[in-house]
Amino acid sequence: MRRPWRAAGTRRRAASTRRRCGSPTRWAHAESPFLLARLAEIAYRSGDRAGALSTLDEAGAAADRHRVANSRAFMALLRAQIALGDGDVAGARTLWEMARAETERGTPPPQFEAMLGGVGALVAAAESGPEHGLPLLADALRAAIEQRCSEVVTAGLADMAVEPLARLGELPRAVRLLAAADRWRDGRPRPVQERVVAERVEAEARAALTAERCAAERIRGAALTVDDALAELAQAVRTHPPRAGDRCLPAGEP
Repeated sequence: MRRPWRAAGTRRRAASTRRRCGSPTRWAHAESPFLLARLAEIAYRSGDRAGALSTLDEAGAAADRHRVANSRAFMALLRAQIALGDGDVAGARTLWEMARAETERGTPPPQFEAMLGGVGALVAAAESGPEHGLPLLADALRAAIEQRCSEVVTAGLADMAVEPLARLGELPRAVRLLAAADRWRDGRPRPVQERVVAERVEAEARAALTAERCAAERIRGAALTVDDALAELAQAVRTHPPRAGDRCLPAGEP
């Protein structure tokens, strides 16, 4: 399954690294932290949390040893996701801020920026409530569409919106976005974390709605384009604005 920072972005980074490092040996050393971080991501998406953390430690040590900084944003963002999954919201915020700070030092590919925004939205939702996360998820999806990110990326962002929607009682809308993400993935399986959320929300929907309603919403959702999905999120944001007196800011801003 394709994930962020692949394809053209990876090739650009590799070419830039080769120019900086010169010899093949130095280039291989410079690439090793990122390759280890990618292996950590694969482990995490497959459900191997301990393996992911161990490999991230190796990636960090390799980055220190070879004085390579361009993989640190990726590593910090993955650690933020792991912390969020563990329920460590404060830790996730700190790691997300680290990822954002590292990102500002370079020019990451659009796919990574989209996922940075998506994870930041989930952190904000965990900190302050789902109504705070939804506007940020809409922003991340809008940016991904404008930057022409792949449907794998937009499917991931749609999946991120499902749990906040369910928490707000928007189960029909959540079912529609799950169906849209299924179609955009074109048969590719969800990572373990997204699959667990999808199964839980679908079970909640089956319990709260009739079987006929769930089936109808899935049919509607399967026909959604990415622009339609963005409109769904925009409508949810209008329906569930942040509480009076609160400000909805991009994740990480004071």
